[in-house]
Amino acid sequence: MRATLLLAVVVLPFAACSGIKNFELGVHGSTQLNPNDDKQPTPVRVKVLRLKGAESADAFRNAAFDDLWGDTITAAGVVVEGQAQYFYVPARNERVPVQLQQVPPEVTHIGVLGLFNTPVLGKDRVLLPRDQFGDVEIWLHESMMDTHAPGTTNPEAPKPEPAKAEPANPGSGKQGS
Repeated sequence: MRATLLLAVVVLPFAACSGIKNFELGVHGSTQLNPNDDKQPTPVRVKVLRLKGAESADAFRNAAFDDLWGDTITAAGVVVEGQAQYFYVPARNERVPVQLQQVPPEVTHIGVLGLFNTPVLGKDRVLLPRDQFGDVEIWLHESMMDTHAPGTTNPEAPKPEPAKAEPANPGSGKQGS
């Protein structure tokens, strides 16, 4: 009996410090989510990647969407742990709980991608550092995504940055706008 108790006292603290944790990620879709050609809202398919290291997070942030979306990630520098998780977010202002099970300590970030009908460049993904897992929730608005504190109800969609005007090419006969 004493040996069992001693073993429990010695082993349990190490088991708790293993760094492998479970997290819940809350994802919400607005009622105007992902409009189709008829301006009707549609669900968005979402992909979650477990990223290993700051360099991988930077590569995820800067990679082309298509290099991240496929079954095989072809983006240079993106290192993932385990399999990607896929799910759909409906256009209903409802929280979709996503379980991130057995996340090892090597996973420093979660990369989240949304497959929108007409994505806003740079707003088709969210990158969460490990210390924010469970502390922020992801909202999908129209054709973009962002993060908010848990408990936020239907936040206003972020405004896309205005497109930069291209300089006029005097030899082309076209005017700059």
